[in-house]
Amino acid sequence: MNKMFSLNKNKVNTVNKSLERFISYVIFTAIAVVLAAAFSLVAFAVPSYASPTDEIVNYTIIVEPNEDSSLTMTYHIEWLVLESDSLGPLEWMKIGLPSNKADNFKVISTDTVSRTSTSGSYVNVYLNDKYYKGETAVADFSFTQPDLYCVNSPEEGQVTYTFMPGWFDDIAIDNLVIAWKSDKTQNYSPSASVEGDYIVWATSLKAGEKYTVNVTYPSDAMSFNMNNTAKGGSSLNWENQSLSNKIFYVIGCIIGFIIILALMFSPLIIVVVVVVLAYRKSSGLGRSNIIERTKVVYYANCPHCGSPRKSNAEKCEYCGSSMIKSKEKLAEKPSASEDKKALQYKKEGIYNYSSDPNVFVSVHVRPAPKPPVSRTTTRSSSSSSSSSRGSSHSGCAHSSCACACACACACAGGGRAGCSTKDFYKTNLKMKHIKRKK
Repeated sequence: MNKMFSLNKNKVNTVNKSLERFISYVIFTAIAVVLAAAFSLVAFAVPSYASPTDEIVNYTIIVEPNEDSSLTMTYHIEWLVLESDSLGPLEWMKIGLPSNKADNFKVISTDTVSRTSTSGSYVNVYLNDKYYKGETAVADFSFTQPDLYCVNSPEEGQVTYTFMPGWFDDIAIDNLVIAWKSDKTQNYSPSASVEGDYIVWATSLKAGEKYTVNVTYPSDAMSFNMNNTAKGGSSLNWENQSLSNKIFYVIGCIIGFIIILALMFSPLIIVVVVVVLAYRKSSGLGRSNIIERTKVVYYANCPHCGSPRKSNAEKCEYCGSSMIKSKEKLAEKPSASEDKKALQYKKEGIYNYSSDPNVFVSVHVRPAPKPPVSRTTTRSSSSSSSSSRGSSHSGCAHSSCACACACACACAGGGRAGCSTKDFYKTNLKMKHIKRKK
């Protein structure tokens, strides 16, 4: 009776120790996740006080609507290099476009710009020279941009173009000018001056600051596509969308929802995975088997009586002598090609080692030993200490763009920074593009 009680007590103690170990892992992992999240929030929330590497002195965009409702957009950029020691000289600019439908690119300032090339919603402007600290690169180019408007916005019978030039998170714009040809316009915002045939907005932007303009026309001012609708400029007109657009929209919403859920629950998933793996390791669960492979060489004939060995026989059937000539345990990472071939055998048994009928591989499989059971010991005093030190940093200058209307968006940015793609599903995720020539 006492012996049975002692056995039950030992089982209870073992369960309690496993439970205590599991709880310890949970607490430790939770603390680690909280600390990591706190450091991440601090890293992303605290603004960077590093000196700016570039400055846009002048950023002028001239917009001229065409009869087919497309826009001819002419860009003038004066890019001042403030730092070139770590980033190197400025040799090209990557400018964000309203969309990947932009075409008919033309270089205007041929003395400073050699050529342009497009990549998705961006245009790469290659300079003739290298620009170092204190030097200013000037780039002038133009292109045609279609489908940049919303019909029946803000009211029935009206069409509105919404344009937000790209802002730069780390680069200030000293002088931003947007000049929009005023012919046939009905309204515009924000307030602006009218200079000749153009509505002119002039402002300056701090790093990360944004600016949006809206220009409204009557629906008969140009050849507008009446299916390009976004009622009030805020949501898609579902009834007028094609089946393919509806399918893509639903798929996009599902993907965006999955991404949001993954981001929300990723800390919990990490905690669960880490705890389960740690508990399995400490408790011995999921231990893999140990496979031992032995190379066995047999005599073709009995070394005592000379009788031939029968197949699979380890002893001579006439005199009983051992027919085993040698045994050699194979290493886990063998060098010989035949030994490497033997690694494919993972089940208990005897297999051919090579074409030699007297050489075989004996495979023995046994479970891995359980981890030793920890025992509590009492010490008069104990102490332990550890220290570590490290640092990491990352930084990326980029420009961003945003949409006030789902079918009428525009963005522009550039230099060694670039412009993020439009975020239709409001995930607040940004793509950062950096390109440097070494």
